[in-house]
Amino acid sequence: MKQGDGQFHGLLAAAILLLSPATVFGQDGWIESGLPIGVKIRGYVGAAPQGQVPADKWVVEIKGKQYKFDVMQLEVLTGNTFYMNIFAALDPYPVALQFVGHALDTIIKTPPGQEISILGTMQFGGGARLLMISSVTPVSAATPSPAM
Repeated sequence: MKQGDGQFHGLLAAAILLLSPATVFGQDGWIESGLPIGVKIRGYVGAAPQGQVPADKWVVEIKGKQYKFDVMQLEVLTGNTFYMNIFAALDPYPVALQFVGHALDTIIKTPPGQEISILGTMQFGGGARLLMISSVTPVSAATPSPAM
């Protein structure tokens, strides 16, 4: 073995690990590929109303078309990750996720300024970033409590 061969093999092993489709790197940790992550997402199709500051801005694909989606809140319901890891893992991609499953037409037909809540399961793997949607419901505006 020549001097320096060990260093080359170490770099090669690190490159293979980093480029492996088995994991997606998030800013603060790893998201394991293929393992489902149950999520609840609140947000707006299109832009959030003026004065509302989104936690993240995504472009998503629904039925082959791209839509802007302002994420107001992302809650991890199941899975061993933190919501910021998901944001970091999706950040480099021009199209963050492909939405599949139920209620896709409900999302497409959501009027501007109507916040929706999406329950679903995210999966990462082999270059795919999917949100398999279970349900979509409109979020009602908070009603002010009566004055006493």
